[in-house]
Amino acid sequence: MFNGLTILSVDAIHDEKTGKEYILEVNGTSTGLSEDFTSEDNLNIRDLLIAELAASQPQENTDDTSQDSSQQASSD
Repeated sequence: MFNGLTILSVDAIHDEKTGKEYILEVNGTSTGLSEDFTSEDNLNIRDLLIAELAASQPQENTDDTSQDSSQQASSD
């Protein structure tokens, strides 16, 4: 989605009289964090980054039984 952009922000306003919302701008690389939620936002960004990095790495085989059986076969 958004050509691979994972994090973005939207500047918007809400008209209390009409209940309508208007998008002013969509930010990709210049996302500012609200001072009220900076800690929470940073934790969410960290978790997202860790998940993206983990998904991009090849999965290692953690099955120890396959190593044991191949070692036994070579020692016989």
